[in-house]
Order: sequence, then structure tokens, then C-alpha cells
Amino acid sequence: MKKYLEKLLCLALVLVLALSVFGTVQVSAAEEEDDDYINWTFHYATNDKTKEFKGEEGNTVIANCFYQRLVFTGFSKGIKKINKTLKKLSKSFDYSGLYSYAEEDAKLGRDRVIYDDYTMQEIHSVGEHYVSVVVSRYWWAGGVSNSFCDGYTFDTKTGKLIKPSKITGLSFKELKNKFKKAIESDPDYIADSGYFDLDAFLDGLKESDVNYYINGDEFVVIIPPYTLGGGWYRTYVLDGVSVNY
Repeated sequence: MKKYLEKLLCLALVLVLALSVFGTVQVSAAEEEDDDYINWTFHYATNDKTKEFKGEEGNTVIANCFYQRLVFTGFSKGIKKINKTLKKLSKSFDYSGLYSYAEEDAKLGRDRVIYDDYTMQEIHSVGEHYVSVVVSRYWWAGGVSNSFCDGYTFDTKTGKLIKPSKITGLSFKELKNKFKKAIESDPDYIADSGYFDLDAFLDGLKESDVNYYINGDEFVVIIPPYTLGGGWYRTYVLDGVSVNY
């Protein structure tokens, strides 16, 4: 009886661990297996690039570097293309900067120091025909740090990225006007407005360069660090803009 109970406990533990690394996201109400899915299952794959640097005195400095990417389960054209894009993103990161910090500090005798440079892909919002993924990166090397954020919104049938005008039903000119109003009402912009030309920035902005994600029914634009002053990224929810896709 004791051995039987032990087997049951082991089986339960395996089941819990399996469920902890897989997830489910509702994407569509359609039931056609080759087109849209009621539920997409997914798991995370990690590209671990962590390195340990030793000093002459046996001291250790660690560069904790990894990229956690989404992997959707399925064989449709859309799923395969999205997975290919997300995998390509995960291979594009260069950790040499943090390695240099860690290696130099190890030479200087610093010990038991851990620096970070990691990126996480997360599902942020889903709709009947789209899935919006947010890619967040955090970088820290002692007193130096920064964070970045990028949005990728995919058509669940084709796997292609969706243009802002297509998912909102508004022209790109209308979106830029709303974008301008959102930025001009930002207190940080008002404080730093003398350091850059907002009109010149918007005039040179192409639709393909707009970094955005969907938050429920909101359309959120991301501005990279240093673009509008300040070394941090900013997000703006555009008033009167909703998902129409």
C-alpha cells in the first residue's frame, strides 16, 4: 500500500510540473484546424547564454544572460511562421557588452557579483484573428541598467505582422495625429520638449517602424529609450483607437 501511494504521489508531481511549463491562450471561436484555433497551447524555450568569469584569486563574477521565448504548439501556417519569427528574435541578441563588464570586474578582484541581461516573450493580448506578444528586456551591470520593450502583433491565420492601420481601421495619418496628442500631454515630454523636434520625428516615422502592442482593446505605442529624451522607453495609449480586426 505504501509503495502504491508513493507511485501516485510521483505521478501527481510529474503532472503538476508538466502543467507549469505549458500554457493555453484563447485565440479564436472558429474550429477549423488549419485556419484558426479555439485554444493555442504554448510553452517556453530558453536560450541560456550565462557565463562565469574567474579572477586570479578564485573570485567569481557571473553574467546571467538568457532569452525566454514563446513556442506555440501546432502545425498550421500561422503557427509555424509566428514561431519562426519569435525564434529569429531570440537569436538576434548580443551579450558581449555584459560579458565585458563581468570579465573586467573579475580581473579587478570583485567576487560573488551577478549581472543580468535577460529577455522575456509574453502573450499580452489575444483576439479572434490576432495575438499580441510583448518582448521585454532588462539589462543591469552594477550601477548601469536599462530596460526595453517591443510589441509584435501577428495575424493568427497567416502568421504575418499586422500593420497599425489594418488592426485599427484608421489611416496612418489619423494615427499619427492621435500619437502627437498623446505625446504632447505627457508631463515628461513637456519637461524635455526643448531637446527634440516632435514634428520632425513624426514626419519621418514610417508605418512599418511603429512599435506597438494590444492591451485588451487598447492600442499602445512604444517609444524606445533616448528617442524623445530620457534613457527609458515610454508607452502611450492612443485615445479613441481600438482594435478593429
